[in-house]
Amino acid sequence: MANKYDDTNTFVMFKDDVEEGSNKPMFTGYGNWNGEKVRFAGWVNKDSKGQVRINGKLSEFQAQKASAQAEESPF
Repeated sequence: MANKYDDTNTFVMFKDDVEEGSNKPMFTGYGNWNGEKVRFAGWVNKDSKGQVRINGKLSEFQAQKASAQAEESPF
């Protein structure tokens, strides 16, 4: 019997196409934090010394409306 992969405390992020100067996150993704699914958003910035850093935000995971509607639709 194969072992099930344990994805606890892992995440994946994807690069989004955003216009320069936009407030939208440059990276978005999702993960598992202590058994709960969470959403990640990240922005690439430079600090006052010119070093690159990624600032991020975690939020409650919400399924996309389009996919939720598709699952509910009988067609």
